[in-house]
Amino acid sequence: MATGIAVNQTTVYYGPSSSTYPSEGSYVGPNETVTIVWQEGSWYYIEYYVGTTGTKKRMYIPTSALSSISGSVTTRTLSGIAKTSSPAITYAGPGTGYATAGSVGTESVTAFNEVSVSYTFIEYNISGGQKKRAYINTNNLGSSDSLANLVGTVLADFNNSSYSSSGGTHYSVGQCTWYCWGRAKEKCGKSITFTGSSNGCDWYANANNCTKAGPSSTPVGNSIASFSDSGYGHVVFIEGVEGDTVYFTEAHSWCPDGQLQAKSISEFRTLWGKTLNGYLLLQ
Repeated sequence: MATGIAVNQTTVYYGPSSSTYPSEGSYVGPNETVTIVWQEGSWYYIEYYVGTTGTKKRMYIPTSALSSISGSVTTRTLSGIAKTSSPAITYAGPGTGYATAGSVGTESVTAFNEVSVSYTFIEYNISGGQKKRAYINTNNLGSSDSLANLVGTVLADFNNSSYSSSGGTHYSVGQCTWYCWGRAKEKCGKSITFTGSSNGCDWYANANNCTKAGPSSTPVGNSIASFSDSGYGHVVFIEGVEGDTVYFTEAHSWCPDGQLQAKSISEFRTLWGKTLNGYLLLQ
């Protein structure tokens, strides 16, 4: 792990956003040396001591808040699946040696691909429409939630900066391209770039930084499908595939933006009467 020194007294957060996640309530002091566990975009996930108590916490801080970086910083793109939790304490680090962060009940949480010994890094909802990231004993996580149980639920977090111009999107709010660009960045950490037109019908041909699969390929989760029609075309985000069912979200359609829908694979290939160009694989 790398280390860094705080430039000024800086607020730390329960996730990589000052709007989606609450502040922890304490600060990293000026000239304090902290450990950088990993980097996500413009945020560091750091470990530090709480005063002189000997208790440690892990929280997020903007990369601009640290200087004199020493060592190699690991870059992470977290992915997660929905799991059911049982009531448990959450910790600001992987174990009881860290301060408590809060608690969860019997609810659906996102379990990330970050497991340390017997603790899993999760994200869960709190009051006020915000979220927290913290660790929970893996024994308190149940099996994966089936996407079938989430049909009709809006999965996208439109408070996330991925959907705003500050997050990088150059599309107008409400367009299918605006949504899929934002969902790719929110869920997969992927900022898609293009050579030439970026209308929906042109994504398969012109996207630069994605692996591509042709229209006869079997759809997979965390990918974007590009369709052609008589106009600008359409793009949809594939959240997952279970058996013969494709679960997807989109915008500028008949249902609310970001709401999970389901179609069979054969139905999906001719979605809304459009012609499937192919898939952009994001992971």
